[in-house]
Amino acid sequence: MTPLDAKALHALAEVYHGSPIGRTTGMRITFDAEGRATCKWRHAPDYDHALGAVHGGLLATMLDNGGWFTAAAAHGEWVVTSDLHVRLLAATSGQDLRATGTVVRAGRRLTIVAIELLAADGTLVATATGAFCPTGKPLPPPGAPAHPESP
Repeated sequence: MTPLDAKALHALAEVYHGSPIGRTTGMRITFDAEGRATCKWRHAPDYDHALGAVHGGLLATMLDNGGWFTAAAAHGEWVVTSDLHVRLLAATSGQDLRATGTVVRAGRRLTIVAIELLAADGTLVATATGAFCPTGKPLPPPGAPAHPESP
């Protein structure tokens, strides 16, 4: 495992920001000094369900992003999500959200990340535990296109 430096972390976040899902949802990825990723999302009513709260699928996506980017930063290579256990704890409506991952255990073949999703008012909305496997595929270098065209 080779953790990423600040420049590589920024490049990794930019790959997500340029991806179709990143552009569609408007989610943003940031990293702290320890390499923990935070997935931030500004509330948009288009992602609310019929009862007016944010859809659980969007919350699960945020939790997966917080875990995936934390694991990728720790490994320094592409990872895949092999398991994600989501616990939805409170409904949220009309607030910006953030999901932050913390490595619980980093191994050569499997990394476990705990993720918390908080509303802007500090309410714990959801938690998750994710298992992420490194693929051996290198991450794009800083300065690489955010979303290269497929052949």
